[in-house]
Amino acid sequence: MGQHNPPDLVKARAKQIASVKQTIANNLQHGDVLVCYGKGWVPRFISIWTGLWNPFKWGRNRFSSPSHIAFVSEYYHTGSGASGEKSLLVFESTTLSKLKDWISKSRRSGVQVHDPYEWLRHYTGRVEVMRLRTPMTTAGKESSALYAMSAHRRQAEYDTNQAFGAGLRTILNTEDGTALFCSEFCAFFLQKGGVLTTAKNCSEQTPLDVARFKCLATEETLVSLHKASL
Repeated sequence: MGQHNPPDLVKARAKQIASVKQTIANNLQHGDVLVCYGKGWVPRFISIWTGLWNPFKWGRNRFSSPSHIAFVSEYYHTGSGASGEKSLLVFESTTLSKLKDWISKSRRSGVQVHDPYEWLRHYTGRVEVMRLRTPMTTAGKESSALYAMSAHRRQAEYDTNQAFGAGLRTILNTEDGTALFCSEFCAFFLQKGGVLTTAKNCSEQTPLDVARFKCLATEETLVSLHKASL
């Protein structure tokens, strides 16, 4: 027979999870950028590849560049937009996630959304938050949220070709948001929110580029999300 947890332990664990979820919710807000340093050979390759091709943005360690970018956005559940029911979710574009999409309840490649608690619990690596220096306006917040939702609803695929092109500085990507790689998706989101200049070619932005955007807090003010209690 399998082991069963005593009811008190189950209740205690549920209470702990609820507390952690609330803590995460209280510490995330629309427009936050999640800078990720993943484990495994694919994230490591991305980290080294983008670091080597950005010699003026190495920072402390050119071999420790971020490997992935996600962001936090409101998701509107009704047609009433920002004034209606909404959730604060993690948006990303990736081929590596093993989580089921929060909306479709199925695994998918490309643009997807996740509950922040579940996303953080399953992400294998270090995650840091970069916050906007100046919050989006109400109109900017709604415009960026609607953009992110639109990319999700049309099931935008992951753009492998342009992801490689962005990392290889000798090739210039034509800006195209039909398919989206992680940092490109985030750059479009920030542009729609009115906090990133439209002079930026979103299809040229690597995770390292996004982490250096002037509209985001500096490296010294990054807030690490520790997952010991998740």
